Amino acid sequence: MKENKSSVIKDQLEAIAFNIKNGLFENDENIPKKTLFLELGIILASVTFVLAILIVPNNVDSMCYHLPRVCSWIENKSVAYYPVEDIRQLYYFCY
Repeated sequence: MKENKSSVIKDQLEAIAFNIKNGLFENDENIPKKTLFLELGIILASVTFVLAILIVPNNVDSMCYHLPRVCSWIENKSVAYYPVEDIRQLYYFCY
């Protein structure tokens, strides 16, 4: 079954709350600090990865000159300069 991103985040937060409630984060004997930071880092990286995959870039910068440049490269099968109305399509870097 496919879960949406809010339910995944909710499940991760519930797991952290459960561990805090049961005292797993209170002393160093139960869980070392390195492991805690590693787990939190993995959670943060996972959420960032999911958002990066699911959210389409829709800002003005991407839509005005980065996306048309890539489409032109694909269409012309070349990354050479090409005639444009907006000079930013040629000179601003595409990240």
